[in-house]
Amino acid sequence: MSGMMSGTYGGTGGGGVPGAAGAGDLSGLIQAGQQFAQQMQQQNPELIEQLRSQIRNRTPSTSNEEQP
Repeated sequence: MSGMMSGTYGGTGGGGVPGAAGAGDLSGLIQAGQQFAQQMQQQNPELIEQLRSQIRNRTPSTSNEEQP
């Protein structure tokens, strides 16, 4: 997993300047998230099903509590 993440961020460039790579960073982050999800699905399908079930069973008031 750490190799996947370091590979994603390794070539973004920008020299630490905020916004220098812009959409490329977001695209890379989304791609890394998708790869991670696929890897987790393959390695531990039971955990993924538990997470899906918990998300489906959440009450709407839970998400509203975070809003001021």
